[in-house]
Amino acid sequence: MTLKPVYTDVKVISSWERVESFGYVITLRRSELGLTLGLTADRLGMNILHLSALENDQIPPTNEEIKALAKSLKLDYQYLLGKAQNP
Repeated sequence: MTLKPVYTDVKVISSWERVESFGYVITLRRSELGLTLGLTADRLGMNILHLSALENDQIPPTNEEIKALAKSLKLDYQYLLGKAQNP
């Protein structure tokens, strides 16, 4: 099996490497908790399209969004803040 590189805006990574971006972390945690995108957005009082954009790293989160997501997804705030600041 030959691995092909995946090209991103930031760097070239192998397809087997896992990039733990802010969006990846919140998407994975939401899935681990069995929460849908819609339910999570409702709980946060956030538009589903906005949450989707955060999960896909299309927009940066505000500090308030990081706090709310950390609380809702039972994640450490400092950890999540670090992911947001170091994409």
